[in-house]
Amino acid sequence: MSGVTNQDVLRELADAHGVATRYTASDGEEIIVTEDTLLTTLRALGVTLSDAPDAEELAAVLAAHREAESVRPLPASVVAVSGDARTFNVHVHHGAPADVRIILEDGSTREARQEENWNPPVTVDGQEWGEATFRLPDDLPLGWHTIELHSGETRHECALIITPDRLSTTDVFVNEPATGVMAQMYSVRSRNSWGIGDFHDMGLLAEVLAKEAGADFLLVNPMHAAEPFPPAEDSPYLPTTRRFINPIYLRIEDIPELSQLDEATRADVLELGEELSEINRTSGYIERNPIYQAKLDVLHEMHSRGRTPEREAEFRAYIEREGQGLVDFAAWCAQREIEQIHAPRAHAIIPPINDLINFYMWLQFLCAAIVLAFLTGRLSWDVFRQSVLETLSTSASLFIIGVGAVMLTKFLGLSGVAGMIGAAVQGSELGYVEIMLIIVVIYLLLGMFMEPLPTLLIVVPIVIGPLRGLGFDPIWLGVILAVVLEMGITMPPFGLNLFVVQGTAAQSGYPVSYPDVVRGALPYIAADGVALAIIMAIPAAALWLPGYLG
Repeated sequence: MSGVTNQDVLRELADAHGVATRYTASDGEEIIVTEDTLLTTLRALGVTLSDAPDAEELAAVLAAHREAESVRPLPASVVAVSGDARTFNVHVHHGAPADVRIILEDGSTREARQEENWNPPVTVDGQEWGEATFRLPDDLPLGWHTIELHSGETRHECALIITPDRLSTTDVFVNEPATGVMAQMYSVRSRNSWGIGDFHDMGLLAEVLAKEAGADFLLVNPMHAAEPFPPAEDSPYLPTTRRFINPIYLRIEDIPELSQLDEATRADVLELGEELSEINRTSGYIERNPIYQAKLDVLHEMHSRGRTPEREAEFRAYIEREGQGLVDFAAWCAQREIEQIHAPRAHAIIPPINDLINFYMWLQFLCAAIVLAFLTGRLSWDVFRQSVLETLSTSASLFIIGVGAVMLTKFLGLSGVAGMIGAAVQGSELGYVEIMLIIVVIYLLLGMFMEPLPTLLIVVPIVIGPLRGLGFDPIWLGVILAVVLEMGITMPPFGLNLFVVQGTAAQSGYPVSYPDVVRGALPYIAADGVALAIIMAIPAAALWLPGYLG
């Protein structure tokens, strides 16, 4: 080991485990990784090292690692970039065959080409091991494949991962770059903030950026939940959970339950907000804990006053959507509050744990609702008024269609047109199958151009009478029409859903071609076709449940 330093052997050991010993910083400077970092990283990878290993210990660990690798049939995994025909080594008993093949994700196989390898065999525990080198094809598809090694009676395999040479998910921004602003939520304060930035402030900032600066996005710090009560971790990058949100960012005045407080209590809350808002113009550090405690005190008071029936229904629906995860997190918060706040106090009255669990679930309900509203900048009176008008317009249109359908039904009955259609169908001597195929084709064509509900309301009055006269069950017929209309709105070339999917994908930054959308829809159309055939061939498949329910 003469002339070899600890650092030399340590870096060689790091290289053997795939740990980088140097890197290039963003300013172009080459950085040498420190020995402490390398030792910590190696220990994290399971390498056994003493607190202060010398060159002899490091060399022994390196030799043991190389010996273990020399008897390992295949690597733990092989990762290659698309188009890179990289090599990998396999180890078998000296003189034994080494047959290697690649099994792709789709089940097909490819061959790996063997390269020259003149490394001498290695003897471990009296057994000689030889090494062979194989090269991957340079045209392997992206995906998670398998390398399989057969040697005599033994078989081994490892994962082969082919990655793209570059990510293409952001290609849309190459020709159309997006610009935006990064802001720390807690530091962006307005006149009415309670001493710390909140969801309302972010909503206002996002609105200003979008309208005045033409920004495409607003990047904020993580909003994950920290401790359920003070003292809380200052860093937003050390959350207690990444699923739920930190209630410290709530704006008290934006919470509807504030109106449930009596006038005197509400005045006290607003006065507290004014006192804390005086901090907004100072340049000192933001003290999270007193602000958080003040908000929690007010929130506890608001929670104790209850909610309107409408808000309670929304709250219960939120709990149902979030499931057991929300209950578990709220239960943990409640237990922490009891253990650290109430239990240590002499003669303390400990609140019922179910009430506390309900409180912490309610906090997440508030966060979820306000984030969707203010953080996206979508809750304003203009937006609300516009959404109401659009809803009224849609409802009125459907109402008019419904009235028209009823009038059409009356007209067909009084004019005798329904009877004429029925007589024409009966006189045509068409069979059951021919009649249903004609109806299916008509509804498929209409489904490509019209929404399902108007199609049903307009066409059903025309066909339901004659078909019932021919003995068709109306429930069975309704199920068939529902399936056919679903097929129609996804049926190429004019299915409405195909264009909706293509437009949504483009708006999300993942543009896809129309042929790709059609290919993606074909399995679903085929599944609907199979369901339709089963229902038509076996009417009981659609009628057994209504019959069972009476």
